Amino acid sequence: MATTVELAATMDILHGLPPQHSAAFETFVKLCSDRGLLAQPTGLRENEVPDGLNDETALLRYLRARGFDPPSALKQFEAALTTHATNRISTVYNEIDTSEFESARLLYPHWSGRRTKTGHPICLFDIGHLNPSTLSDYEKSRSRTLTPDAPGVMTATQRASIAHDYLTRFVFPLCTAMRDRPDPEVPVTGAVYLVDLAAFTMKQGWDIKSYTSDIGELLMVGYPEVIQRLYVLNAPAYFAMMWGIMRKWLDRGTADKVVVLPAGEMLATLAMEIDKESIPKQFGGGLEWHKGSTPDIDAGIQAGLEWEGEKRELPTGPIKWVVESGRKTAVAVGKMDGVDRIARIAHVKDRDPEKMVEMDIVGV
Repeated sequence: MATTVELAATMDILHGLPPQHSAAFETFVKLCSDRGLLAQPTGLRENEVPDGLNDETALLRYLRARGFDPPSALKQFEAALTTHATNRISTVYNEIDTSEFESARLLYPHWSGRRTKTGHPICLFDIGHLNPSTLSDYEKSRSRTLTPDAPGVMTATQRASIAHDYLTRFVFPLCTAMRDRPDPEVPVTGAVYLVDLAAFTMKQGWDIKSYTSDIGELLMVGYPEVIQRLYVLNAPAYFAMMWGIMRKWLDRGTADKVVVLPAGEMLATLAMEIDKESIPKQFGGGLEWHKGSTPDIDAGIQAGLEWEGEKRELPTGPIKWVVESGRKTAVAVGKMDGVDRIARIAHVKDRDPEKMVEMDIVGV
């Protein structure tokens, strides 16, 4: 397999970084290589792509999160990989029932299938989903521990990680592969989040304390820098007071990316970053969206892939990337009605052969 440094040179991973940060990245790569952290991650099958786990984009996210301090980034990266392996996230991702996956996805901002004008994925979330029943189930999952005798009963950490692996392992690489972006050689490593607070209540603000703290900790340690910006929309007037308290439940880096938009500025602000047809109708745009919607992929992505069959759409459940005959292929996995699902969806269109990275992957 190509080394991280070779891949970085191809994808312009260091685009826009000052020399000292580029040097820090090279140091970090060497530290990770010396520790054996760039080998195929635990739980991945031989032909699975390690995108979002220990590829160059993941390394850059961890390094950026730690202020380009390689030893500090190494410590966090090792801890994240250990947590990922201990909780069997990659294995569960392959084996989870699709209905259970969709239930986990609903708990967190999830991809709409659309992108910003710069090609970054847009993740949506309706705070109304965190009702008393949902939060009660969530609290029960927080108290669960990993039990070999009950592999189908997932912990809160597993559910959250699987939902976020979909973003970092499937969505980010998909958006990176699209050539209709302003900077197609620069990998996509972050998303824009739109959070609808129309159903938010003051009581709910206190009820979601554990949830908010947990997601903040997960993002900080296991999925750093995945949020490019987070817009809070349709917030009631009293949310400003609540936000002053709630932001303390998050790490400063995440909290500083939150933008609370007044109703009068909502559409105009979003339209500077997102085409109107990709903005949900509840925010003044033209996209039909409701919580739990499957990704409604934009025309650019539809055209940017070679699809298996006539349908140009993504199925429910987990999706991963594999390499088959030298081609990057999206495969739907998980279980449906107890039966393993391995269904090819689409292939990434070949780039200019002179710019492609030669991959040496055995056992495809």
